[in-house]
Order: sequence, then C-alpha cells, then structure tokens
Amino acid sequence: MRNKKGFTLLELLVVVLIIGILASIALPQYTKAVEKAKVSEALTTLKSIEDSLYRLMYENDNLENPSFDILDIELPNQSENDYATENFEYILFGDEISQRTFTELSALRTNHSYELVMILNVDGNGKTQTLRYCYTLGTDVGDYICNILRAQGWAYCDDPLGASCSPE
Repeated sequence: MRNKKGFTLLELLVVVLIIGILASIALPQYTKAVEKAKVSEALTTLKSIEDSLYRLMYENDNLENPSFDILDIELPNQSENDYATENFEYILFGDEISQRTFTELSALRTNHSYELVMILNVDGNGKTQTLRYCYTLGTDVGDYICNILRAQGWAYCDDPLGASCSPE
C-alpha cells in the first residue's frame, strides 16, 4: 500500500473555488459597511455646520453670504466656501431670492458616488426650514447610501438637478 501524503490538484482547486465564491459574496457587503461608516463622518460634519449656521442666522437675523470663515466651529484647512477631508468635499454658498434667504451646504464624496445636500431656507418672516437631499450620481454605492438616508428623512434623487427627487 502506498502512503498518501498531501493534497491532490483537484482538492486544491475546490478549496480555491470555495474561497473565491465566499470572497465574491463578502466583498460587496464589506464595501457597503465601510461606506456606511464614512458617511457617518459627513453626517456629523454636516450637522455641526448646520447648527453653526442656524446660530449665526439667529444672531444676525439672516445669512446672505455664508462662508466657513465665519462659523463658530473649528474646521482645519478650510477656505472661504470649501472644506475638504479625506472622504468628502464640503461646499457652502448662499443667496437671497424674493425675500427668501437660502444657504446650500453640500458634501460631495471624493470618489463621486453620491452627494449629500442640505438647503437651509429662511423666509421673509424669519421662519427656517432645512431640506435634505441625497443624489446617487449613478452608482450602486450611492444608491445604497441614499436609500439608507431615505429612512432618516432625506429625499432621494437620481440626478444632481433634482428632477427625480422623491421624499422620504
């Protein structure tokens, strides 16, 4: 009788095939979990900036030309209307249209898979309202993140022009 030691080529191929199948199932879920963790950075930053903008609006009655420079929070390496982190680029601008002041704050994912937009409206009577939109920019990861945020009250949009937005 021969003493068999080691594995046959067929056995090794079966093991490699099983590992490949498991990896193909796990990798997309891992990518989504990592992206979900990264979006929490953006939501925290957006909320801090939103709170600071509201404090400034209440102190100054309105906020026609907002910038990161005038916020009462510390944001490292920001310019007047642009602030970037490793994962997101935050853009802030405002305008006044027919006695209604609006401030738009957006967080664009650096890989351009989705964009988070918050619009702070102040009408002529001082009443404020915050609108929240998530644009997918045509990616699966963006679609996944926007669907998660839809459950939190964000509007879901398939295009950055807002023509296909659906409320929560």
